[in-house]
Amino acid sequence: VEPGSPAAVAGIEPGDLLLAVGEQEIDGVDRLAAAVAGRRVVSLRIWRDGGEAWAIVAGLPVGE
Repeated sequence: VEPGSPAAVAGIEPGDLLLAVGEQEIDGVDRLAAAVAGRRVVSLRIWRDGGEAWAIVAGLPVGE
């Protein structure tokens, strides 16, 4: 997680495991890229410290 990035601002921490973008389960980088393509705001389901949590990530670059 890059300091100052949209993920960091949303509270995503190094070591968090990304489980889903919205209701779409994520099992790799390609699926993650497809799930966030063209969206500025996404909800992420993550695994942290033995439990699930949600984070809203805003300010994603679109069209890059």
